[in-house]
Parts: sequence; structure tokens; C-alpha cells
Amino acid sequence: MPGSLGQFIVQNAQNALAATRGNAPRIAGPASPASAEAAIVGESHWDKWENRSRFELYSLVVDPAAVDSIAANAPFTEGGDPSLQLLLAADGAGLRLAEFPFAAERHIIHRGRGSLAAVVASDERTNPLYGWALDHHEAHFGGIPGAREIYLGLKQRFENEVGWPVAAGTLKKLGRVT
Repeated sequence: MPGSLGQFIVQNAQNALAATRGNAPRIAGPASPASAEAAIVGESHWDKWENRSRFELYSLVVDPAAVDSIAANAPFTEGGDPSLQLLLAADGAGLRLAEFPFAAERHIIHRGRGSLAAVVASDERTNPLYGWALDHHEAHFGGIPGAREIYLGLKQRFENEVGWPVAAGTLKKLGRVT
């Protein structure tokens, strides 16, 4: 891919947004050095457990060439937060991070806690997060006003246009559902 990750994102964002929202907003382009040369782009939030601002896992866009040098020092760890070590290593190495409001501006919808909901729904008592999941499996939609309603509307549209039995059959064929 020629150019930087930031340039790639800017060049392709309008097409992606037009496909998902029907009209594409203007997004600041490579004129912003922070986003044009970023090794990692993501949406920031306050992490009360880490007592710091950090990017959300659902929104990470990573330039593999830029983070290759730190990857060995940033393993994805268990515990429900596999991105923290990568973000800390990137910050410590001085790699450029840039923010983009993926969910806040409704470019994507983040339900949140999907893995925990699956653990509870399947009664997966051997999962190390089972106890935590019992009280923390409800979708939070990133706290974005109106995101739940948008999600429910998209879900209904999908079910109306594609049909859940078709989607479930497709997933079964792919080995995703038994």
C-alpha cells in the first residue's frame, strides 16, 4: 500500500462512510501530520481501571509496518483487554497515535461486551471471565446517545432484507455456528 496508514484512511473513509451512512462527511485529510503519519489510529476513552485515557480496541487501525518493531514487546494478553500492552509499547516507543471519533460520530456502532454476553449465553462456566461476565454482559454502546436505536434499526433492516435463517445458514456453512 503506497503512502502512510493515515493517508490510506483518509482516502478510503469517504467511500466507506457513504456506503454505511448514505452520505459522506468531509474528513480532515493528510494536512494533519498526526493522522497522516500515525502508527495507530483509534477512538479514545477514559479507562477507570487504568486511570488513563486510551484507545478502544474496537476502533484500532494499525499500520503493521510501523508497529512491527514493538510487536514482540506487546503480546495480546488474556483478561479481556488484549490491546493495552500494544498501546503502552507504542506510546513508550514514541510511535505516533492519532484519534478518530469512530463511534462518537456514528461511523461505526460499538455494542460492547459481546464476548461476555456469549460466555453467559452459552453458560461457559469454565471461562475465567464467567463470574465477571454474569454482571457485565449487557451491551453499553460506548455510552453514545442514540447508538442502541441505530443498532436495533440496522439489525431489523438486516433481518428484513437478508433474513436471519439465511444468515444463520451462511454462518453454519462457514463453521461459525453449530
